[in-house]
Amino acid sequence: MGFFDNNYLIFQFILALFITITIETIVVFTLSKVFKKYFNISLKDVLFTGFITSFATLPYLWFVLSPLFGNGLNFIIIGELFAFIVEIFIYYFVIKNIKFHKCIMLSFVANLISFVIGLLVF
Repeated sequence: MGFFDNNYLIFQFILALFITITIETIVVFTLSKVFKKYFNISLKDVLFTGFITSFATLPYLWFVLSPLFGNGLNFIIIGELFAFIVEIFIYYFVIKNIKFHKCIMLSFVANLISFVIGLLVF
């Protein structure tokens, strides 16, 4: 791989990270406002979790799991399950006033929408 290939990969990763952070933060924010009765999440927690969940999972997807599993169906299944599970626990431990089953829903919806938009962009 040449110098420019590495720069392109880094550019793609940064773009994917930015898109993922933006999408997942918007999804969590929207869910917290639309279902305010069920999700009492502060704006600070929405922004922090939107940022930290992507930073905690996307580098592993791109730089650890992708070389191990390639870019096929196994990678998609394992990678998305990994992101989904890790993000559940991040939501649970960061947002203090949220129940575990709601964290599951937040992670599922945020990752589903992020995955679908990622397919359209990439």
